[in-house]
Amino acid sequence: MTLFYNASEYSTQKYFKEMLLKSHPDLHYKPKTIAQLCEIHKIFYKYLNEDGNSIPYYKIPRKERIQDVIDNDYKFIYGDIILDLTYYKTKTIIIKVKINSLQTKYSTLQLTSEVNKTKTLRALEANIIQAIDACLVRHVLKYINIYTIHDSFGIDVLNTHLLIDSINDFFNKNIPIKNEYSIFIAL
Repeated sequence: MTLFYNASEYSTQKYFKEMLLKSHPDLHYKPKTIAQLCEIHKIFYKYLNEDGNSIPYYKIPRKERIQDVIDNDYKFIYGDIILDLTYYKTKTIIIKVKINSLQTKYSTLQLTSEVNKTKTLRALEANIIQAIDACLVRHVLKYINIYTIHDSFGIDVLNTHLLIDSINDFFNKNIPIKNEYSIFIAL
């Protein structure tokens, strides 16, 4: 679960403790260990909140977020992956079929090579987010065995740090935004 940026220290620690006890019931009998893990969580939470140099991706102005993709002819580039986010105009093709005395018509749409600029620009920001999600999942799966559903991840709570490191590595190094990065709190 990725928590929102406005999640409080108390709410994230409460969730952390619940998931810890749910995945490791034997810890119910080790209050000292739970207290130590909660202290580590508190330090980690404060570290994330004190990072004043980062600007979350969603706070970057819309024009800046999409300009890189527009400059690359509507292609989202991540490493060796190139995703074309272009919508093309279509034309209707009518196929007439006559068998003996029966006649019928079928219509189908065929893509043209002409770019549908209005549709491409209208959908561009949402498609960039979907492309980032897809690349994030691909990146995380390279390093960790986890369960995924779209852009949600399921992992044993004691291995959460691996997921956090992988997500932060992805956003800090691979998303083409100028001198900014996002930190996700994944718990």
